[in-house]
Amino acid sequence: MIKYYTEQQIDNLIYVQTPKVLIYGLEYKDMMPQAKLLYITLLDKLKLSMIKDWKDDEGRYFVIMSIDYGAEMLGFSHSTFRRCKSELKKFKLVEEKRMGLNKPNRIYLGRLSHTNNDLYNMDESRSVQFEQSEVLNESTHECQIRATNNNKSIKIETNNNKKNLNCNYKESLTSDKFRELLIEESNEFYTELSVGRWTKKSWNILINKFVDDTISSGRWTNVPEDKIKGYAYKSLERICNNSDYKHDEELNEFRIMKIKVPEESYNWLES
Repeated sequence: MIKYYTEQQIDNLIYVQTPKVLIYGLEYKDMMPQAKLLYITLLDKLKLSMIKDWKDDEGRYFVIMSIDYGAEMLGFSHSTFRRCKSELKKFKLVEEKRMGLNKPNRIYLGRLSHTNNDLYNMDESRSVQFEQSEVLNESTHECQIRATNNNKSIKIETNNNKKNLNCNYKESLTSDKFRELLIEESNEFYTELSVGRWTKKSWNILINKFVDDTISSGRWTNVPEDKIKGYAYKSLERICNNSDYKHDEELNEFRIMKIKVPEESYNWLES
């Protein structure tokens, strides 16, 4: 039995916005559907970058999305994900910049282009045009009142959006700062998780490798600052379980080898 939508779920739905020109625009008519989905997803991530103020020295906002993370999230193979990025680059909608060893690439999004015909096709069925046609039959005074009220509504909505952005805004968390916090939180579990498994030196090597992998894969962008400690513990706990399992296998193999009887045994009766 499916779970039906009722009035109680209306406010719980979270939507991803899709630019109409990407669907109706003639320029993007032949673009791969998977590439369009990737662009829509990157555009949604770009809003997060704007809130967290992730931009370069020239004021250009960027997105971080590794191949592993993006392919898994969208259900693509790695080759399909790469083809989609190449498709977006061909349409000048994506530009990728390498940041160096163990640092994730920055993905810059290009703005969609459109023509007057595209705008006409997109707006043909919108209620705005219906209202404009009705306005032609109204008096000039009524039109002015309607325009004034619309402008007030737009200003109120804009102010509310600014307030919401200010409430949700937090100081941007860079990859370097995230690295520092993750190492600090991970070392809090040294006594609990390292005993009987790793020396202090081996632990430091393990933590550095774990942190580097989190940064280079882009997973760090999906971990809020107040969840870093929980992320560190869960990840290290999983690493410990894998290590224990591997150690148990090696120990069992050693025991089997130890009790194995040699093919040619010494006969003490013949001595």
